[in-house]
This record gives sequence, structure tokens and C-alpha cells, in this order.
Amino acid sequence: MLSKQALKEFKEIYKIEKMENNLEFRQKLRNITTNPNVSIHPELINDLQAEFSHNIKLEELVSTDREENFNCFMYVFDLQGSKVIRHEMKKKESIKFGRDYIDYLIRSGYLAPNEQGKIIIYFDDTGPTHAGIINGNRIISKWGIGNLWQHDLWEVTINYGNNYNRYEKKISSEDIEEKFANWVRLRYYSKIGRNDPCYCGSKKKYKKCCGK
Repeated sequence: MLSKQALKEFKEIYKIEKMENNLEFRQKLRNITTNPNVSIHPELINDLQAEFSHNIKLEELVSTDREENFNCFMYVFDLQGSKVIRHEMKKKESIKFGRDYIDYLIRSGYLAPNEQGKIIIYFDDTGPTHAGIINGNRIISKWGIGNLWQHDLWEVTINYGNNYNRYEKKISSEDIEEKFANWVRLRYYSKIGRNDPCYCGSKKKYKKCCGK
């Protein structure tokens, strides 16, 4: 659990809102979407109607081939087929176009909170966990290694956290792709002095931020 001060700082950074919760339903969604047999996900989610009334609809079947698969963050920036991102992620198992990079984009102002923004990002107590595209009063997002789903705000798996906010891009998807390559170089391959600015974009010294 975050301390009260840490929670305050967390909310100030991400400008988050509390989301409506149905923990039991969301846990069952989690159980389904972690099933490695992605082909049965639609049937299992449909079967949840017997216990919970929900509005989840399959948007698109997605290949589970490692070379073709993409995550929710790549999807919202329309970078599903990015050769640059795939090239960078092949360098090390630990390199991901994921929560740490999204955190960097937010802290650096490349993703800005906007009540009318078309990108929604979910958070747990440690930072960004999931993202989707807002389409009218619905959200389209990719769940784990599985498919694209159309759903309501609260119809997401429990591990995506209990907070969210809407954002707008301040730079193009092409720039986000290019900055990812630069971010990887700085984070994974450059030596950073403890008194240097942190690579995450917080404007704090490295020793007081990610270098703790």
C-alpha cells in the first residue's frame, strides 16, 4: 500500500479518477484472460452472462504469433506493426513497450490529461497498467496476449487497477516510436550518474527517483 504522501504524489502525477468496481466480476475476467488458450476466451466471457450482466463484445480476433502480437499500449498509438519497437524489444527480455515507457511519456508531458481525450489509461498503485481507445461511450482495448474487446469503463480485469484517466497525445505516434528507441538507449545502455536528471522525465535527480 502507498503511504498517504505517496498516494497524493501519485494522484498529482497522473491526475487519476476513481473508477466503479465490481471486484468479483473483474477477478473472473482476469481468470479467463490469463488462460493461455486464447481461442476459448470469447466463449468463456459470453458464459459470464449467466452470473453477471455485462456488455463486453469481441472487437477483433488477434494472432497470438509472437512476431505479430502486440500489447494494449502499442494498439492505442496505432503501432501494432512497428518494426522499430519489435527490434528494440528483441535486444533484451526486460525491454518492453509497457508501463515504464508510458510512465515516461506522461511525466514528460507527451501524454497530457484531457477530459475529452480519446486514450484511456488505467492505473494500479504503482503506475500505468492498461490502455484503450474511447469510441463514443465504449472502450476498445487489447487484453493481455488475447483479442481486442469492446467494453464499458469498468469491464476490465482486476489487475488493471482501480483508477483511470483520459489522455491526449501531444506528439505523433511516429515520434512516440522514435522516442522509445531513445528511451531504451538511455535506460538500458547509458551510464547515468546519480546526480544526473532521471531518464524517466520526472526532472528529479536519478538518485532521488529511479536510482533509489
